[in-house]
Amino acid sequence: MGGQRLREVGSAFGWLIFPLVPVVLASMYHRTCNFMGPDPRAWDWLLWVVLIGPLCGFGFLAGATVSLPDESGRTWLSRPAGWVAFGPWLGFLFWAAVYWIALGMSRLVELAIPGWDWRTGIEWLQLDPAGWAAWTLGWAVGIVFFGSLAYAWVIPACAALQRAGRVGRRREAVRRGLAMMVGFVGSLFGSFWAVTEAWRGYFFDPTVMPILLAASSVALLSGCAPTLTAGEVHRRELFNAMLMAWVLGLALLWRWWSRSGSEPPKG
Repeated sequence: MGGQRLREVGSAFGWLIFPLVPVVLASMYHRTCNFMGPDPRAWDWLLWVVLIGPLCGFGFLAGATVSLPDESGRTWLSRPAGWVAFGPWLGFLFWAAVYWIALGMSRLVELAIPGWDWRTGIEWLQLDPAGWAAWTLGWAVGIVFFGSLAYAWVIPACAALQRAGRVGRRREAVRRGLAMMVGFVGSLFGSFWAVTEAWRGYFFDPTVMPILLAASSVALLSGCAPTLTAGEVHRRELFNAMLMAWVLGLALLWRWWSRSGSEPPKG
Protein backbone atom coordinates (compact mmCIF):
# COMPACT_ATOMS: atom_id res chain seq x y z
CA MET A 1 0.00 0.00 0.00
CA GLY A 2 2.79 2.41 0.95
CA GLY A 3 4.67 1.71 -2.29
CA GLN A 4 1.55 2.25 -4.37
CA ARG A 5 0.83 5.55 -2.62
CA LEU A 6 4.42 6.66 -3.17
CA ARG A 7 4.19 5.88 -6.89
CA GLU A 8 0.95 7.84 -7.14
CA VAL A 9 2.53 10.85 -5.44
CA GLY A 10 5.57 10.57 -7.73
CA SER A 11 3.34 10.41 -10.81
CA ALA A 12 1.41 13.50 -9.72
CA PHE A 13 4.66 15.32 -8.99
CA GLY A 14 5.95 14.34 -12.42
CA TRP A 15 2.84 15.72 -14.10
CA LEU A 16 3.47 19.02 -12.30
CA ILE A 17 7.23 19.35 -12.81
CA PHE A 18 7.93 17.71 -16.18
CA PRO A 19 6.08 20.23 -18.42
CA LEU A 20 7.73 23.15 -16.62
CA VAL A 21 11.27 22.01 -17.49
CA PRO A 22 11.04 22.48 -21.28
CA VAL A 23 9.03 25.69 -20.82
CA VAL A 24 11.70 27.22 -18.58
CA LEU A 25 14.56 26.06 -20.83
CA ALA A 26 12.83 27.26 -23.98
CA SER A 27 12.22 30.66 -22.40
CA MET A 28 15.82 30.96 -21.17
CA TYR A 29 17.23 29.93 -24.54
CA HIS A 30 15.03 32.29 -26.51
CA ARG A 31 15.73 35.26 -24.24
CA THR A 32 19.48 34.58 -24.22
CA CYS A 33 20.02 33.92 -27.93
CA ASN A 34 17.45 36.49 -29.05
CA PHE A 35 18.64 39.20 -26.68
CA MET A 36 17.13 42.25 -28.39
CA GLY A 37 13.89 40.35 -28.96
CA PRO A 38 12.99 40.64 -32.67
CA ASP A 39 10.04 38.52 -33.78
CA PRO A 40 10.37 35.90 -36.55
CA ARG A 41 9.41 38.46 -39.21
CA ALA A 42 12.60 40.35 -38.36
CA TRP A 43 14.97 37.40 -37.94
CA ASP A 44 18.00 37.17 -40.17
CA TRP A 45 19.31 33.82 -41.41
CA LEU A 46 21.60 33.31 -38.40
CA LEU A 47 18.77 33.84 -35.92
CA TRP A 48 16.64 31.38 -37.86
CA VAL A 49 19.40 28.77 -37.71
CA VAL A 50 20.06 29.29 -33.99
CA LEU A 51 16.52 29.79 -32.68
CA ILE A 52 14.69 27.14 -34.67
CA GLY A 53 17.18 24.36 -33.83
CA PRO A 54 15.94 23.41 -30.33
CA LEU A 55 12.31 23.70 -31.45
CA CYS A 56 12.98 21.14 -34.18
CA GLY A 57 14.73 18.97 -31.63
CA PHE A 58 11.85 19.24 -29.16
CA GLY A 59 9.35 18.18 -31.78
CA PHE A 60 11.50 15.32 -33.07
CA LEU A 61 12.34 13.93 -29.63
CA ALA A 62 8.72 14.16 -28.48
CA GLY A 63 7.55 12.21 -31.51
CA ALA A 64 10.38 9.67 -31.60
CA THR A 65 10.22 8.74 -27.91
CA VAL A 66 6.48 8.72 -27.30
CA SER A 67 6.15 4.93 -27.47
CA LEU A 68 9.61 3.93 -26.28
CA PRO A 69 9.71 1.81 -23.11
CA ASP A 70 12.02 2.64 -20.23
CA GLU A 71 14.90 0.21 -19.80
CA SER A 72 15.67 -1.00 -16.29
CA GLY A 73 18.81 0.30 -14.64
CA ARG A 74 18.78 3.59 -16.52
CA THR A 75 19.16 6.98 -14.88
CA TRP A 76 16.46 9.58 -15.37
CA LEU A 77 18.53 11.52 -17.89
CA SER A 78 18.91 8.42 -20.08
CA ARG A 79 15.16 7.84 -20.20
CA PRO A 80 12.72 9.26 -22.77
CA ALA A 81 11.44 11.81 -20.26
CA GLY A 82 14.95 13.17 -19.75
CA TRP A 83 15.61 13.30 -23.49
CA VAL A 84 12.42 15.28 -24.13
CA ALA A 85 12.84 17.61 -21.14
CA PHE A 86 16.53 18.44 -21.52
CA GLY A 87 17.67 17.07 -24.88
CA PRO A 88 16.56 19.94 -27.17
CA TRP A 89 18.59 22.41 -25.11
CA LEU A 90 21.59 20.16 -24.45
CA GLY A 91 24.02 22.49 -26.25
CA PHE A 92 22.69 25.53 -24.40
CA LEU A 93 23.11 23.79 -21.04
CA PHE A 94 26.63 22.68 -21.99
CA TRP A 95 27.84 26.14 -22.99
CA ALA A 96 26.13 27.74 -20.00
CA ALA A 97 28.02 25.32 -17.74
CA VAL A 98 31.29 26.10 -19.54
CA TYR A 99 30.69 29.83 -19.11
CA TRP A 100 29.87 29.66 -15.41
CA ILE A 101 32.74 27.28 -14.65
CA ALA A 102 35.21 29.52 -16.49
CA LEU A 103 33.82 32.59 -14.74
CA GLY A 104 34.08 30.92 -11.34
CA MET A 105 37.64 29.79 -11.94
CA SER A 106 38.60 33.27 -13.08
CA ARG A 107 37.13 34.80 -9.91
CA LEU A 108 38.96 32.27 -7.72
CA VAL A 109 42.29 33.03 -9.40
CA GLU A 110 41.70 36.77 -9.04
CA LEU A 111 41.09 36.30 -5.32
CA ALA A 112 44.17 34.12 -4.92
CA ILE A 113 46.42 36.35 -7.05
CA PRO A 114 45.32 40.01 -6.78
CA GLY A 115 45.87 41.93 -9.99
CA TRP A 116 46.18 38.81 -12.10
CA ASP A 117 44.86 39.13 -15.63
CA TRP A 118 44.28 35.90 -17.54
CA ARG A 119 44.89 37.68 -20.85
CA THR A 120 48.55 38.35 -19.98
CA GLY A 121 49.36 34.65 -19.99
CA ILE A 122 47.98 33.96 -23.44
CA GLU A 123 49.69 34.84 -26.68
CA TRP A 124 46.87 35.39 -29.13
CA LEU A 125 47.29 34.54 -32.80
CA GLN A 126 47.83 37.66 -34.82
CA LEU A 127 45.76 37.13 -37.95
CA ASP A 128 45.03 39.56 -40.73
CA PRO A 129 41.28 40.34 -40.34
CA ALA A 130 40.95 40.41 -44.14
CA GLY A 131 43.02 37.29 -44.74
CA TRP A 132 41.84 33.80 -45.57
CA ALA A 133 43.14 32.36 -42.28
CA ALA A 134 41.01 34.71 -40.18
CA TRP A 135 38.00 34.07 -42.41
CA THR A 136 38.42 30.29 -42.19
CA LEU A 137 38.99 30.33 -38.44
CA GLY A 138 35.98 32.59 -37.88
CA TRP A 139 33.67 30.36 -39.88
CA ALA A 140 35.01 27.19 -38.23
CA VAL A 141 34.52 28.58 -34.72
CA GLY A 142 31.08 29.90 -35.63
CA ILE A 143 29.92 26.60 -37.11
CA VAL A 144 31.19 24.59 -34.13
CA PHE A 145 29.76 26.97 -31.53
CA PHE A 146 26.37 27.71 -33.06
CA GLY A 147 26.00 24.18 -34.38
CA SER A 148 26.57 22.64 -30.96
CA LEU A 149 24.50 25.34 -29.28
CA ALA A 150 21.37 24.75 -31.37
CA TYR A 151 21.72 21.17 -32.65
CA ALA A 152 23.34 19.13 -29.88
CA TRP A 153 19.90 17.50 -29.53
CA VAL A 154 21.05 15.18 -32.31
CA ILE A 155 22.97 13.25 -29.61
CA PRO A 156 19.89 12.24 -27.55
CA ALA A 157 17.99 11.77 -30.81
CA CYS A 158 20.55 9.15 -31.90
CA ALA A 159 20.28 7.48 -28.50
CA ALA A 160 16.49 7.39 -28.85
CA LEU A 161 16.71 5.86 -32.31
CA GLN A 162 19.17 3.25 -31.07
CA ARG A 163 16.77 2.24 -28.31
CA ALA A 164 13.91 2.18 -30.80
CA GLY A 165 16.02 -0.10 -32.99
CA ARG A 166 16.51 -2.55 -30.13
CA VAL A 167 12.74 -3.00 -29.85
CA GLY A 168 12.14 -3.00 -33.61
CA ARG A 169 10.58 0.47 -33.82
CA ARG A 170 13.30 2.56 -35.49
CA ARG A 171 11.34 3.39 -38.64
CA GLU A 172 8.27 4.18 -36.58
CA ALA A 173 10.33 6.45 -34.30
CA VAL A 174 11.85 8.30 -37.26
CA ARG A 175 8.45 8.71 -38.91
CA ARG A 176 6.79 9.96 -35.76
CA GLY A 177 9.72 12.23 -34.91
CA LEU A 178 9.74 13.92 -38.31
CA ALA A 179 5.96 14.23 -38.36
CA MET A 180 5.89 15.77 -34.88
CA MET A 181 8.77 18.12 -35.71
CA VAL A 182 7.10 19.41 -38.87
CA GLY A 183 3.72 19.70 -37.16
CA PHE A 184 5.07 21.45 -34.07
CA VAL A 185 7.35 23.95 -35.81
CA GLY A 186 5.01 24.45 -38.76
CA SER A 187 1.95 25.10 -36.59
CA LEU A 188 3.85 27.54 -34.36
CA PHE A 189 5.26 29.72 -37.11
CA GLY A 190 2.30 29.22 -39.44
CA SER A 191 -0.12 30.38 -36.75
CA PHE A 192 2.09 33.36 -35.96
CA TRP A 193 2.17 34.38 -39.63
CA ALA A 194 -1.58 33.88 -39.99
CA VAL A 195 -2.46 35.94 -36.90
CA THR A 196 -0.14 38.80 -37.78
CA GLU A 197 -1.44 38.86 -41.37
CA ALA A 198 -5.08 38.79 -40.27
CA TRP A 199 -4.62 41.79 -37.95
CA ARG A 200 -1.97 43.75 -39.84
CA GLY A 201 -3.19 47.07 -38.52
CA TYR A 202 -2.44 45.97 -34.96
CA PHE A 203 0.74 43.97 -35.52
CA PHE A 204 2.30 46.43 -37.99
CA ASP A 205 1.33 49.67 -36.25
CA PRO A 206 4.12 52.16 -37.15
CA THR A 207 3.56 54.30 -34.03
CA VAL A 208 6.79 54.73 -32.10
CA MET A 209 6.46 53.12 -28.68
CA PRO A 210 7.37 55.04 -25.54
CA ILE A 211 10.23 53.60 -23.55
CA LEU A 212 8.59 51.31 -21.01
CA LEU A 213 11.45 49.41 -19.44
CA ALA A 214 14.70 50.66 -18.00
CA ALA A 215 16.68 48.05 -19.91
CA SER A 216 15.06 49.06 -23.14
CA SER A 217 15.68 52.72 -22.46
CA VAL A 218 19.37 52.14 -21.84
CA ALA A 219 19.69 50.14 -25.04
CA LEU A 220 17.80 52.71 -27.06
CA LEU A 221 19.57 55.77 -25.66
CA SER A 222 22.98 54.17 -26.13
CA GLY A 223 22.23 53.39 -29.74
CA CYS A 224 22.37 49.61 -29.27
CA ALA A 225 18.92 49.06 -30.76
CA PRO A 226 16.58 50.83 -33.17
CA THR A 227 13.44 52.58 -32.01
CA LEU A 228 10.58 50.14 -31.42
CA THR A 229 7.19 50.57 -32.99
CA ALA A 230 3.90 49.45 -31.45
CA GLY A 231 3.55 46.72 -34.07
CA GLU A 232 6.97 45.26 -33.27
CA VAL A 233 6.19 45.15 -29.57
CA HIS A 234 2.85 43.45 -30.23
CA ARG A 235 4.47 40.85 -32.50
CA ARG A 236 7.15 40.09 -29.93
CA GLU A 237 4.61 39.66 -27.16
CA LEU A 238 2.49 37.42 -29.38
CA PHE A 239 5.36 35.16 -30.42
CA ASN A 240 6.70 34.81 -26.87
CA ALA A 241 3.25 33.83 -25.63
CA MET A 242 2.73 31.38 -28.50
CA LEU A 243 6.17 29.83 -28.00
CA MET A 244 5.49 29.10 -24.33
CA ALA A 245 1.99 27.81 -25.09
CA TRP A 246 3.20 25.46 -27.85
CA VAL A 247 6.06 24.07 -25.74
CA LEU A 248 3.81 23.54 -22.72
CA GLY A 249 1.10 21.96 -24.87
CA LEU A 250 3.47 19.48 -26.52
CA ALA A 251 5.05 18.60 -23.17
CA LEU A 252 1.63 17.82 -21.71
CA LEU A 253 0.63 15.80 -24.78
CA TRP A 254 3.85 13.80 -24.63
CA ARG A 255 3.29 13.14 -20.92
CA TRP A 256 -0.22 11.92 -21.63
CA TRP A 257 0.72 9.75 -24.62
CA SER A 258 3.74 8.21 -22.90
CA ARG A 259 1.75 6.80 -20.00
CA SER A 260 1.89 3.03 -19.72
CA GLY A 261 -0.46 1.54 -22.27
CA SER A 262 -1.19 4.85 -24.02
CA GLU A 263 -0.59 5.55 -27.68
CA PRO A 264 -0.90 8.80 -29.65
CA PRO A 265 -3.77 9.01 -32.06
CA LYS A 266 -3.11 7.41 -35.41
CA GLY A 267 -2.71 9.91 -38.23
